[in-house]
Amino acid sequence: MGKEFYIWPDLALYCGESFSTVRHSHFFSQICCTLNEGTVRLQGSNGEWREYETVFVPSRVSHRTEQTSEKFIIILIDPLGPGEGIFQNPKIPKGEPGLDIGDKISVQEIRNSFKERNPALIRKRILELLDSMKSTKSKKGMDPRIQNSFSKISEEDSSLTEIAKGLRLSQSRFRHLFREETGITFSEYRIWTKIRKAILYLSTHPQLVQAALEGGFSDQAHFTRIFKNSFGLRPSDFFQKEENFAPRFFPD
Repeated sequence: MGKEFYIWPDLALYCGESFSTVRHSHFFSQICCTLNEGTVRLQGSNGEWREYETVFVPSRVSHRTEQTSEKFIIILIDPLGPGEGIFQNPKIPKGEPGLDIGDKISVQEIRNSFKERNPALIRKRILELLDSMKSTKSKKGMDPRIQNSFSKISEEDSSLTEIAKGLRLSQSRFRHLFREETGITFSEYRIWTKIRKAILYLSTHPQLVQAALEGGFSDQAHFTRIFKNSFGLRPSDFFQKEENFAPRFFPD
């Protein structure tokens, strides 16, 4: 198997050569293991490297990957979508990059999922595996006001003031409620919607300058900086066109 990289709005799946990143944190939760026998090495904000058979990195937790002779499997999951309810409130020591979940999930089932050649079947198997990890305890539904705010946040010309006013909340109450319901701040989610819009533009147009503007960034430098902070790589590294490899996008 060469490099495989499939991107949906709520899920991204990578299988291929490992790579090094600078320390970063992103909106998506992450599960990472190796394709074959071996361990994954991640560095946390405390500067120490840790080895894992299978590791879960929650949304917004700082981490860094290392290039080794092993092949990676990386699963990026929308924590407000398919990732909701997975490993809720994980106890991660301060400064550590993630949670060892080797005893909670079958690494072999993850590896077997990537033996499929059809991206839709790989996605189906991974989602089934994620569903099996969710808590059986009943979880209260998200506050409908916050649920309804997502579409407004995606609109570039909608300000915090307008969104809060439309929900009949003060700005401070909306900010507090948004974080309470989602686990991330309003600003973090808005940045993610801009990155997502720019990435979707890059899926069909290779122009970084225009992608930055489409995403609502002030210029390419601003987009590059935010992207690198989020993924540990520059957009030009992420979307480099290698022979026989390019990310495949599934917008729906």
